[in-house]
Amino acid sequence: MIRVKSTLTDSYVIGIIANCISPQNRAELVQELGESKNGFFNPLEFSYKRFRGAVVPLDVMPHEIMTLDGTRKARKALLGAVESLVKNGARVICLAASTKRLAGKRGEILKKIYPNIIFTIGDSTTTLSLTRLMAHTLKDLKFNKKEDFIFCLGSGFLGNASVEYLLKNNYKNIIVLSEFQQNFPPSVRVVKTLEDVNRPIKLMLSCTHKYELPIGSLDFLEKGACIIDVAVPAGVGEPLFDSLKDEKGVKRFDGGDFYLKDIKYDFNPKLLNMPMKEVWYGCFAEAVLLTVIKNKGAILDDFDFFQVNERNKDFLSVFLKSEEAKIPLVNFYDGECKDFIKF
Repeated sequence: MIRVKSTLTDSYVIGIIANCISPQNRAELVQELGESKNGFFNPLEFSYKRFRGAVVPLDVMPHEIMTLDGTRKARKALLGAVESLVKNGARVICLAASTKRLAGKRGEILKKIYPNIIFTIGDSTTTLSLTRLMAHTLKDLKFNKKEDFIFCLGSGFLGNASVEYLLKNNYKNIIVLSEFQQNFPPSVRVVKTLEDVNRPIKLMLSCTHKYELPIGSLDFLEKGACIIDVAVPAGVGEPLFDSLKDEKGVKRFDGGDFYLKDIKYDFNPKLLNMPMKEVWYGCFAEAVLLTVIKNKGAILDDFDFFQVNERNKDFLSVFLKSEEAKIPLVNFYDGECKDFIKF
């Protein structure tokens, strides 16, 4: 087990549960941590200022959670990982990536067992980062609200939050790929297949990884268009992006992340599919932030962090500013963070 070199207490205050995102990622975790036990790996330990935390990877792939048997297996692993974290002192636990689907409606399974633990899916903080990046990119693209089009891949938590933000800011040329009926206004066009995207797209928001997108599938993107990819694993794979970059000069940013200068750990950030130590997924950042807030004496019992709403976002925004969090302008495929947006 890797130990953070610090003078912190022996217990974890912050708990984060994630999952493997690929066979290669699993192999890297096995090499670093050994084989999993009871469906989850040993913890990857980190610290933030004087708080100690752990990321516990489940030995589960994203596609497994899409099946009934896979969900049962993953839920059993999740319950074991939560129990381990709670026994080690965790008081705030984030269900990251695909694990957020395992805790029942609005986390009811875990909340019933552990009423005194703050659980979050981290999507409020992720949304705050994503929408700030969207605003920056739309301005950089010199986006014309009357003529240019935005395409959103997926309509889950983050897809819907993105569309809501765009509508609130008077963007109406929006196309969403979704398998499900949505309660969007008539100005938002919902399509079932990529072939139905029959407009040139200037900005693409990739909010799901469940579609396998081969090279040539995004030919509707304009020259110089931009992709913001908030899905984990990424919705737009590296070979597809490389083809778009070479042929059309398309740019790509990973969205929903924060730069936290006080994050410390001894393992390779690539184990968590992050390009550098200080770049932290938005959902991970929310677990850190809620720990800071709880330690300051704030009462969090009447908040539901399994939801994305204005109350949660307004509340978290105050503390993101006080912690001097920044939004990285980064494409994980390049591995370089070239600039930041001040939150």
